[in-house]
Amino acid sequence: MIPYIYIYIVAVVLSTHYIADFIFQTANMAENKHKWGSALCSHCVAYASITWLMWMVFIYGVLGYTNLDIITLWVMLFVSHICVDMITSVINHALFSQKRYHDGFVCVGFDQLAHYASLFVILHLIN
Repeated sequence: MIPYIYIYIVAVVLSTHYIADFIFQTANMAENKHKWGSALCSHCVAYASITWLMWMVFIYGVLGYTNLDIITLWVMLFVSHICVDMITSVINHALFSQKRYHDGFVCVGFDQLAHYASLFVILHLIN
């Protein structure tokens, strides 16, 4: 049987990712992040900050980060997110511009899998 703490952590990681990557991404960020400018950077700063804050609230006591880990965590969240989005936002923009909707949504799905994988790698590294 899986300990409840693992289910809790997975639920926190998935829900905070959804909130930070979708709910707090403005239309301007979504429409322009493929240009690798301020839209991408502001999206990733917002993403890392919101995810960091929510993890501190909902996971901090469980995993017991040190001060160094807290700073490192924010940097890792930002870098991992911008690396994935730099690639997938360009591909998605091209696919949706060509009205290749199925391929675009396949890429969106891959984007999410890459983000989930990076989040769980980060949790493993800072634990």
